[in-house]
Amino acid sequence: MDDAERHRFEVLHALANYQLIEELIKQYLSLHFEVARLLLGKRLYFGFDAADYNRSPLQGLVPLFGKVCSNKRLLEKLKTAVKRRDHLAHRALRNYWVDTSQCDFKELLAELQPTKEQYMLISGVASEIQRLEAVKKEHENAQVLAREA
Repeated sequence: MDDAERHRFEVLHALANYQLIEELIKQYLSLHFEVARLLLGKRLYFGFDAADYNRSPLQGLVPLFGKVCSNKRLLEKLKTAVKRRDHLAHRALRNYWVDTSQCDFKELLAELQPTKEQYMLISGVASEIQRLEAVKKEHENAQVLAREA
C-alpha cells in the first residue's frame, strides 16, 4: 500500500467514528421522539419524526440533540467534535486532492488517529440512549399495571 492509499484508508477510518456518533444521535432522536409520543399520548400533538432528520449531517444534528438531551457537558463535547471533524475532513481532502507529493502524511495520519474523546462521545450518546430506553420500559410497565388493575 503506497502513501496515498494508506492516507485514504486512514481518513476513512478516522471519519468512521464520526459517522458512528452521527448514527447514534439519530438513534437517540428517534427513540426520544417515540418516548415523547408515548408519554404525551393523545393529550398533546407531537409532530417531530426522526425520519425528518435521517439525511442530516452531524453538524445539523448536534443542535437538535441539545434541545432534547439534558446532558449539557456531552453537548459541548459534541460541538467541539463537529469542529474537529470538519477540520480533519477538509484538511485530509485538501492534502489528498491538491498535491500528495507535498503532503506530510505522517503528521496528518497522527492527527487522524481515533481519539479517546471520540470513544467517550460514542459511549456518552450510547448511555443517553440507554437512559431513554429505561424511561420507555418504565412507561410500558406502568401501562401494563394500569390495564391489570
